Amino acid sequence: MRQQILWWIGAVSLGVVAAATAARVAEQEAGPLAFVVALMPWVLALALVPLVFGLLARAGWLAIAALALIALNVWWQAPLFTTDGGGAPVLRVASINATSGHVDAASVVALVQERQVDILAIQELTADSAAALKAAGLDGELTYSMTQPADGVKGIGIWSRYPMTAEAISGMSANAISATVTTPDGDLTVDAVHPAAPGLLDHSVWSEDFARLRTVLSANIGPTVVLGDLNATRDHSEFREIERLGYDDAADQAGVGFAMTFPEGSSLWPWVAIDHSLVRDTPLTALQLKTLPLPGADHRAIVVQYGFPKD
Repeated sequence: MRQQILWWIGAVSLGVVAAATAARVAEQEAGPLAFVVALMPWVLALALVPLVFGLLARAGWLAIAALALIALNVWWQAPLFTTDGGGAPVLRVASINATSGHVDAASVVALVQERQVDILAIQELTADSAAALKAAGLDGELTYSMTQPADGVKGIGIWSRYPMTAEAISGMSANAISATVTTPDGDLTVDAVHPAAPGLLDHSVWSEDFARLRTVLSANIGPTVVLGDLNATRDHSEFREIERLGYDDAADQAGVGFAMTFPEGSSLWPWVAIDHSLVRDTPLTALQLKTLPLPGADHRAIVVQYGFPKD
């Protein structure tokens, strides 16, 4: 009886892991599957359950199937833990979701000062939060800026230590900005974006935003950085389509692990990594990525140090 119970626990947990893994392989993200795919790092941990119970139940096929699923999931996640290293940092960028303007402005300015941030993107920027950031001294730290505040989740802003020209990106559900920043190492395109999140059942706006984003990103010429809350993890097909355009995620480059960013403050730890910094057509590589909590924000900020690889 005990062995049968162990077998059933192992078999049910194996079915859950297999279903999530199959969704990721087949790029099937309809309905709630989009949220299941976002949790793939946790699916890897869950895969240990059928392995352990298969061994305890002496069910060899159960343990072997679990090992196969573990191997596949490890292969997907392993790049997050490997890095080629690099030299000294030459550029520091940050992305913050202001949570409909509720982030504490003084804490944002302190982060910029302490982390020596050169380029900052803020999503969900409201008129009130933009005014609070100005009053807290953000413009004194990062002289050049363009903001498009809006109520709720649609506002955005970008700030730079270096001279910058910027224009709006049209056609997305939330405001987005493309800037050209003149850094000491040359001009750099910086796209600050915030695609919609998938709905519980309807992902049409999410898909439309990513289709528009891919069009914008594919047209970029020269060194480019993309910053923002992308509402997608590296396991989502929408995100992998951006990587297929040649964009490299900072978490992969720096080898920092899962770097979860959301939700912050409502659970013991964040569950998904949806805030990103990506680069293309530049020798800059991410040397370090930090996730940092900010008062009033339900995302962790990300701060990335970029540098040139060692010879």
